[in-house]
Amino acid sequence: MASNNNELFLVVSAGHYDHIIEGTKNKEFRDFSRFWIQRIWNDKPKTVRFQRGYTKTQTRFKIKRITLANRSYEEYPLKPVVPNGFDPTYFVIWIGDRIK
Repeated sequence: MASNNNELFLVVSAGHYDHIIEGTKNKEFRDFSRFWIQRIWNDKPKTVRFQRGYTKTQTRFKIKRITLANRSYEEYPLKPVVPNGFDPTYFVIWIGDRIK
């Protein structure tokens, strides 16, 4: 869910959260669905707030870029028109610098 139009709020598992904080996980995937189209495509967030599971632990990061990926994880830039034959399955959120 987005807390405002410029920030995306994502709850991730404790393991994924820890990898994001360590810097070993640099992208997060979300399904290409009506729910995420509204929050990612339409809102065009600039930052992402990750929450560690259902705890109160949260950290914010800049978003480097957002791309689309198909089932084979081939990526394509987030643009209104995708090439023929490219069937987007996921949004790929590239994690940038941590915001203190």
